[in-house]
Amino acid sequence: MRLPISEFVTPAEAFTPTDQVSKVIGFLRSSRLYEAFIEEGGRTAMISIRDLLGTTNIATTKISTLMYYIPRLHPNSSVSNAATLMHDYRIKSLPVYREKKLAGQITSASIIARLLDTDIGLKASSIMTPNPIRVYASDNVSKAGGIMIRRKIDQLPVMIDDRLDGIVSSDQIVFNLMSWVDRNVKGDWREGRFDTPLAMFATKNVLTNSVSDTLRSIFANMSNSATNYSLIMNLDEVHGIITYRDYMKILAHRIAEDIPIYMVGLPEDPFEAETAKSKFLAAVRLLRTGFPEITEARAIIKMGKTEAPRKRYQVRIFIMSPYRHYSYRVFSYELADAFDYVNGWVKGIISSYKPKSKRTTEIPEFPP
Repeated sequence: MRLPISEFVTPAEAFTPTDQVSKVIGFLRSSRLYEAFIEEGGRTAMISIRDLLGTTNIATTKISTLMYYIPRLHPNSSVSNAATLMHDYRIKSLPVYREKKLAGQITSASIIARLLDTDIGLKASSIMTPNPIRVYASDNVSKAGGIMIRRKIDQLPVMIDDRLDGIVSSDQIVFNLMSWVDRNVKGDWREGRFDTPLAMFATKNVLTNSVSDTLRSIFANMSNSATNYSLIMNLDEVHGIITYRDYMKILAHRIAEDIPIYMVGLPEDPFEAETAKSKFLAAVRLLRTGFPEITEARAIIKMGKTEAPRKRYQVRIFIMSPYRHYSYRVFSYELADAFDYVNGWVKGIISSYKPKSKRTTEIPEFPP
């Protein structure tokens, strides 16, 4: 968890926002990668195979219409930090920058391989996602793709009644049903046939493991089969699924994880959301050093028109304990600044706390 990611960096390349989606699909197919990076000014964006499922015209669609921004890592960032970001944002890689220049990438596969150099003694049941969403052989490809987009997943077991018949994945749909990049290469009969029944489209050769198999043996099977999943079976029934994201659970760090912490209204921008999340969790951890009895913390974020003029965000904080409830409200144009104010508010509580009989303390807005 503490290792610097510099030990895991592999080469990477980046596209521009004006590149066409067809170019990305060609790159992902040939490189056997799941995501591609896009550089725009001082920020880095990403587009994944799953993001491409909703594209109807890859010949004219530009990357800028689908990409989303992600955090950049430094070579000294920890493996735990990288694993946490990959797990939370359901991605398999992150860009690594040295002095504002793309130095490479870190992938979940490289982290897992290092983690399992020695057997850590965990079984499939310890990290698997139980009862995965299923589709049926009579369903069509379009339905499977829609589920993947809505639920942010990339593999769906295909069933006939209660029996496993195959599996369908996001890369299978993108690479087999969307137009080929090379116009001189003729696609197969399935190209563009999103109404094709899954019975005719799904892969019959499904990678499976038992609930009692070790994580090391499961990852070895995934690597040898060049897949990023394994269905976990109990006798002949689908019991769960393990993907790279499930392995990231082992290394992902959690702050103040023994109490419920809720954040509502986080922005869609992954970088902005992660910054707000890390700042709020740090504030809660700081507050707990003086008030270990805290039982719950909430942050509610509202964006758009606020009560304060020329302010884009309103953030309300609620901290609960058996003895006292705290609430705080702040307006700010930048979300990161709002949570900096939250941190200052927390420091003020710790430095000025005196026992009071009043159960709810309303702190004036900051800054005044």
